[in-house]
Amino acid sequence: MDDVSEVRGGTGWRMAVWGDRLLIAGAVIVVVGFVALLGSSTVMQWIVPVGMVLVVAGDVLVLVGISRACRTLPGKRPPFRTFRRALLHDAFHAAP
Repeated sequence: MDDVSEVRGGTGWRMAVWGDRLLIAGAVIVVVGFVALLGSSTVMQWIVPVGMVLVVAGDVLVLVGISRACRTLPGKRPPFRTFRRALLHDAFHAAP
């Protein structure tokens, strides 16, 4: 994760971290929505679309944030897998 230490703390990186947090929350809401649909077919139908909107918004924030963070890197960029691992680490460990 040392490859991305240059971009941590920047605006794009913080946007990507918050997008990742939003994506995780949306995924949890989608799972809860599907479980709620098993018990009730009409009452809780709005939970799944709300979760999907959060997932899509999180994806957009992550992609825009990573592209902004990559622009600040001089020279060769680390692979996407390295970025993703560092993003997940920062999303769960209260970095930016």
